[in-house]
Amino acid sequence: MNMTTTRLLGLFLALLLAAGLAACGEDVVEVFDNDETVNDGNGQTDNQNNDEANGPSGPEDCEDGEIFNPSLEECVPAGGNGGNEPEENDAEENQNNDDPSQECEEDEVWDEEEGECVPDLPAECGPGHLIGSACRPDGANLGGAHVKIEGVDCEGDYFSMETVADGEGDYSFNDIPSGTHELTITSGSFEGVEEVDIYKGLTQDLTSDSAKICLQGESVNVAVIQGSFDNIRELLTGMGIPHNVYSTNNENAQLLGDLSNLLYYDIVFAECGSTWSSLASNPFNYDIGDMEQNIRTFIEMGNSFYASDWASQYAEIPFGDAFTFHSSRAPAQTIPADVLTDDMQTLLGSTTTEVIFNASGVHVVEEVGPATEVQFEGLTELNGGATQVLPLMSIYYDFVGGGRVVYTSFHNSAQATGDMHDILEFMIFQL
Repeated sequence: MNMTTTRLLGLFLALLLAAGLAACGEDVVEVFDNDETVNDGNGQTDNQNNDEANGPSGPEDCEDGEIFNPSLEECVPAGGNGGNEPEENDAEENQNNDDPSQECEEDEVWDEEEGECVPDLPAECGPGHLIGSACRPDGANLGGAHVKIEGVDCEGDYFSMETVADGEGDYSFNDIPSGTHELTITSGSFEGVEEVDIYKGLTQDLTSDSAKICLQGESVNVAVIQGSFDNIRELLTGMGIPHNVYSTNNENAQLLGDLSNLLYYDIVFAECGSTWSSLASNPFNYDIGDMEQNIRTFIEMGNSFYASDWASQYAEIPFGDAFTFHSSRAPAQTIPADVLTDDMQTLLGSTTTEVIFNASGVHVVEEVGPATEVQFEGLTELNGGATQVLPLMSIYYDFVGGGRVVYTSFHNSAQATGDMHDILEFMIFQL
């Protein structure tokens, strides 16, 4: 090929290359140094292409509602978790924080009423057990209290179980149908009622101070006719039993002379030294015969009356068939006494005790009627030196209305033994 032909061929190839570039969109490449723009012919700069390829380089590149995460080198939604974890994890965590049941252990459930995790106890039917301690309103254990649990078993049938607390107040039930049942503690006019849960194969423990069920003192209205030797008021206060005190003859006459006043109360105590005869003189023209009838009505309507020693006429005059008092009185002495009733034997853990007459002139019962139960008796010396086995504490029961009258020859003086205090305190819960 000669030189002319070679030049013509090169020119032809150059024209073909130019035509090909024009056919591809007439791209024009302009090169600039460093930061200057390179136009690729599509209206975009090389820097823009680099941003899309490399992502945002700072907060100024984020849209509204986004923040720049430097560790991820990308924009993430503002207010989230910074893009470090999926949003659904945060939602689950917040849900767990709002649900306290998530704090419970595997063997616990959340109790909405108690506001805490409690043991997840079995709900299936079957026998369970219960141990407990009966107590007075002040929380001290009460021996001899009657205990009853009743409810509906798993088959829908009613059941009832009863027992008597021992001398320490402890009691138990075995093979109780599982479920929520009513437990009732009673002693005299006093009562305590609560619901208890029984679970199959488990023992419900109601022996601790926080769990045991006590008699409720506020549910019983009590009056005290104040005397000179007894101090039933102190016993009642110590045991958490509210009471009203009648300390003058006029107050006593108003209490006993107006039946509506008397029937406000469930129990009335006449302390040793308060005298019946003094009631006859009162400015309200209450007749002492009406007072006698009012006391009988009070008992016939299911209420209780207590009298001791020199307050004997409160028992003798309205209830002469129940108590016959000895014509002679007794001097100060210590009497070995026999405990005759199961309740008192349970309380004292013995069939014998000692009763102290700390002063002379004690009013003693010679015999009782058929509706009167002797709790203690002992060989008693009478004025003049004669001795006789006499009742020392007796209870008359009205079998129609369920009321009762208690008379004790002894009282809660400073000379009383521990047994005598226990007897008097226990006696209060027999009324």
